[in-house]
Amino acid sequence: MFQKDLLNHLKASFGNSVRLPSSIGFIPEPKGTLNIHINNPDCNMQSDRNAFEGWALASRVAGFEHVRLSWATESIKEPKHYNRFLYRAFMFSKYFKWFSSDVLNVDHIVGVGIEKYINHGTVSASVKDDPRSESAYEDCLYRSQVFRVEHNIDEGRIARQLPVGVYTENPPTEKSALFTGNASAIDLIGLDRDGVLKLFELKVAGNKKVGALSELFFYSCILNDIRSGFIKPSSDALIRDSLLSWQDVINSKKIENYIISSGELHPIVRGVCASSVLENFPVTCIEGYKCE
Repeated sequence: MFQKDLLNHLKASFGNSVRLPSSIGFIPEPKGTLNIHINNPDCNMQSDRNAFEGWALASRVAGFEHVRLSWATESIKEPKHYNRFLYRAFMFSKYFKWFSSDVLNVDHIVGVGIEKYINHGTVSASVKDDPRSESAYEDCLYRSQVFRVEHNIDEGRIARQLPVGVYTENPPTEKSALFTGNASAIDLIGLDRDGVLKLFELKVAGNKKVGALSELFFYSCILNDIRSGFIKPSSDALIRDSLLSWQDVINSKKIENYIISSGELHPIVRGVCASSVLENFPVTCIEGYKCE
């Protein structure tokens, strides 16, 4: 009965196409609290099975006073994905006071005295032949003068596939990896003429996932931790395929967050972006954006 009532509340806020994921538990608790239970905390962040941020924000918009996160710990098979999950839960609770989680053992990730380094990509990002692919869309925006002008970004001050692997040693080694590193990367970042670092999470038509909010939140937190010095660059070299350096990231005035799709976004993502629930973490959502 509760699942049906919850779904009706969400549909009232976000439209009739909303469906609850079967892989996430939604459990009512006293005093207007919703418990979101993640059964697979060590799966890829891009999977909606792990996308607690979007469902927590949606539940808040739908009227819950408090959201509590819990998760299964019996069979963790992917520790790097799990570490990333713990980091996201810890950071989400810092941004949103109405959100809490089970006891977090994150000292090995955010503990004082543990050096952390971001990996430095040296190989140019590949582009798939399919013009409808996300990598092709990303590459088109990366090269688009129209896109740069719209966002006040000079040529060369934009980078794609920025690596977000975090390590406890420099140079980074597989053994010292806290998070997944090889294929984990930010779609686009650009530094505008006012010193604002713009973070772009990109989606193509048909890719409508609540997890877009999870990806954007994680990447933004990583960049902010680099800006604060909590995570250090592993190299002083220019970021690949750009004139940007990590020092430019560190010196940026602030971060602006964007989710851009060539088609439609998930109704949860669209509705959350349009609500006031993101006042501590503003996000601009743009749908139907065609690259020129």
